[in-house]
Order: sequence, then structure tokens, then C-alpha cells
Amino acid sequence: MDPGDRVLLRSIYRGRVRWTWPHHFVGTHETGRVGIYVQPGTRGKLMKRALGSGYLEAWARGDPPIDDVWERSRVLRFMREGDAHTIELFWDEAWSFLGRYVNLQAPLRVHRADTARSQLRCEDAGPGEVVIGHCSQPRLSASGARCSVRRGVV
Repeated sequence: MDPGDRVLLRSIYRGRVRWTWPHHFVGTHETGRVGIYVQPGTRGKLMKRALGSGYLEAWARGDPPIDDVWERSRVLRFMREGDAHTIELFWDEAWSFLGRYVNLQAPLRVHRADTARSQLRCEDAGPGEVVIGHCSQPRLSASGARCSVRRGVV
């Protein structure tokens, strides 16, 4: 992948996409960690919180994620296949540093696809996984993310 290429990061629980956001590939560190970046204005999907409650009930029930727009922060995420965490750095829209966060998760899986396949489906990932995929022109549907494969790395 080249810097600036689009990647799709999505969280999958019990075979269903819970959230998904297109990111930009930043680079690969010598340790094998990749850096990806999301900025305000990026269209994605997420589990919306209901007034007076959180989103976990809807998450567990399997409610579909809804369209959303990433707002207020710029995020640089570092991750490596097999790691059960990501390291995330946050800035506001004016590039003032806001803080860092270590996200604990199921081990990251990077999906690789046959370049002849034209679409990826959320069923490609197992339960509880966070998945990063390389794509061009991500398209979001009611069932989650679909993206066209530009290269053989997904």
C-alpha cells in the first residue's frame, strides 16, 4: 500500500458490522505496525447511543449500524495483525493534541482477498474481530461496509 491509499476499518461482532470507517494508510513501521488516519467529515457507520442509555443493548441485539459522519477529532491509529490492541492518538480540528488511547479488542485480522473478487462482505470476518481492509471507493450499505478491492490486500 502507498501513503494516502484508502483502507476500511470495521468492527464485527457475531458476524455483523458494528461500526466501519474509511481511513487513509499512513505507513508501516519496522515493527510491522501500520498507521491509519481518519479525519472529520469522513462518512461511516456506527451504533448510535439512545438518549438515556448506551449502545451496548443495540450492539448485543444485532441492531444495524446507522450512517454517521466522523466529527471533532483527527485520529491516527497504530495496529498490527494479531495484536489485541490499537494505539490511538487524537487531535482536534486545529491540530491541538487531545490525548492518546489504548483500545483493547479481539486480535486484529487483516483480510487478504483474491483480486478477482469485486466486493468484500461483512461475513468475511469472524465474531468479535476488528478488520482492516484495503479498498478504493468504499461504499456503505445498510448491512455494513462493502468496498471494491483495488489491490490484493484486504
